[in-house]
Amino acid sequence: MYVMDGNAPGTTLDGGATFYPLPAEAEGALIVTPEVARDLHLKPGEVPVSQVGDLYALANSPETSGSISSPSVQAVSPMAATSHYTSFWAPLGGSWSNEIRRLTSYSHVSEKYYGWNVAPIAIFSVCTQGTGYYTGYNGGSFGLWKRWYGTGCGKSGSTRVPWDNVLAYPTFMARSMVVYAGVPGQFR
Repeated sequence: MYVMDGNAPGTTLDGGATFYPLPAEAEGALIVTPEVARDLHLKPGEVPVSQVGDLYALANSPETSGSISSPSVQAVSPMAATSHYTSFWAPLGGSWSNEIRRLTSYSHVSEKYYGWNVAPIAIFSVCTQGTGYYTGYNGGSFGLWKRWYGTGCGKSGSTRVPWDNVLAYPTFMARSMVVYAGVPGQFR
């Protein structure tokens, strides 16, 4: 298990993917993203094998999961963390919403399922995106890739994106397909 340094900058490359370089010892390990590491008060670097079980218990605790939010990310209420869905609002004007962070974390999965729908009262459609993660190389440097994936347009949709054994919060964005109306919805 390897905890990323929360202060290490990532490099955003063409196509919107962000690459975070990691040391060679992180290859093949569970990668903990900076957001989760901050919430769990973890120090950057390799986690001793004796502490891995404690980390999983802490990461799955409702008291710690998502307790701190970043100002650039729209966080939902702690009550929503126990709900099957998280609400979103696709703003009018055709621009993307802020990132909406689901207050859960994921690990030891190869892919993340995103399912979404607009509210039954909504008459307009949206386009949506969700983040995915994978580890790999950028030239000769090993690291973590964070990328936005299209999760569909319309009134509902679902898709799977890569999640490559990463402990991270799922984030989601939506935009209204009409410029003069915002659209409410929910995702999981």
